[in-house]
Amino acid sequence: AITAGDCTHMIPFARGPSRAESVAAIGASPRGWYEPTAAHFAPLPAPTSEDDWLAQYVEEGQKYAQFVDECPWISGRRVKYTTRQAFRPEGASMMERYPEGRVYLLQIGECPLMEFAALREFVEAFYHTMPVHLLPPASLVEERDEEDDEDEKEREESVSMRMAVNGTTHVLRCRRHGKQRQFHVDPLLMALRECLPDDALCLVALTSEELFSCKTDLFVVGMVAGARRVAVFSTARY
Repeated sequence: AITAGDCTHMIPFARGPSRAESVAAIGASPRGWYEPTAAHFAPLPAPTSEDDWLAQYVEEGQKYAQFVDECPWISGRRVKYTTRQAFRPEGASMMERYPEGRVYLLQIGECPLMEFAALREFVEAFYHTMPVHLLPPASLVEERDEEDDEDEKEREESVSMRMAVNGTTHVLRCRRHGKQRQFHVDPLLMALRECLPDDALCLVALTSEELFSCKTDLFVVGMVAGARRVAVFSTARY
C-alpha cells in the first residue's frame, strides 16, 4: 500500500504481532490497565523499507513474563561474570541483589545532543535506585591529512581513544568514505573491557560516531558483549 500524503510504501510480506499476541505478551491485568492502546503499547508500525529489520526477519517475540524470568539482572539468578560483588538471591531488586554493584555510563567523543546527567537519572530510576555513575568522557584523537577527505575510496584508519578515567590510550579501527567515518565495534568493546571499574555491574558507552561490525554492514546502532558486561551504542542515525 502507498499513503498518498507522504508516499510511504508498506512492505506487504512483513508481519507484526496481532492484538491477541500483544495482549498475551504484556500479560493479564485485572482492570485492563496494560491493554494495547494508541497511547500505550501501540502496535509496531509496518516496515516502510525492504531494509527495515522486520521486513527481513521474522521475530519469534518474547512475553514480559519470559523476559523477567530469563533476564539475569532481573531474575533471581546470579550473573555469571559478576564475581566481584556480593550476591543476594532473595533480593527484590537489582540493588538488593547486588548491594555493592554500580552501573557506569561513558561518553565517547563529542555528543552535543545528549544530556548525560539526565540519562544517568533515568537509568538510576529505571533500576530502582541502583547507583549509576558517569565516567569522565573519553576523547578521540585522530592524526590525518584533511586533504584525504576528498578521496572517496574506502580505506581503513586508526584512531586513538584516550580514557580520562585511568589515563590509558586505546587504538581503535575505523573505515572512511570521504568525510564519513565508522568505528569497528569489536576493538571498541575490547577497550571498554579493560576500563571496567572493579565495582561495575556493567559499563555502557554512548557516542555520536557511526559504528559497524562486518564489512558488509551499512552501519550498526550498537553492540553488547553481555558476558563481559560492556556495551556501546551510537546516536549517529537518530
